[in-house]
Amino acid sequence: MLAAIQKWGDIQGIPLTTALLEKAQIFIGDQVSITVKKGQIFIKTANNEPVENQYEHISFNENNVPIISGTNMKVVELITEKIAYGWSAEELQFQHPYLTLGQIYSALAYYSDNKEKIDKDIEQRLEFVKQVQQSQASSPLVEKLKKKGLI
Repeated sequence: MLAAIQKWGDIQGIPLTTALLEKAQIFIGDQVSITVKKGQIFIKTANNEPVENQYEHISFNENNVPIISGTNMKVVELITEKIAYGWSAEELQFQHPYLTLGQIYSALAYYSDNKEKIDKDIEQRLEFVKQVQQSQASSPLVEKLKKKGLI
């Protein structure tokens, strides 16, 4: 990606796309350290630092994203379902029989202790979906249904 240095008042900066930041697991409000080595600028987030874990069934993947141990399910995915459908822990287990109630309650406890960060992640995911939907042309089927007044 090529970008031009821009000026905002007394500050110069480089605009970074949402897609690029998401790829780097950097989110609005994250603390970052910026270093220069051999003429190159490096940006590192606190998200890349080792995470202390106090939750028995929660681990962190290579990007320090919290996942349910023994699975590849991200905590944010389970929480999104709980919020969207209003499911209880027992209903979440019914929908995901490979998860134990212990794993689910650990994910819920992690969410409770990190609500602001996970809510921000959910918000950014929804915004990304919205942007993708707006950038896509309607399918021929959707156009036909609209013409018939069915949607």
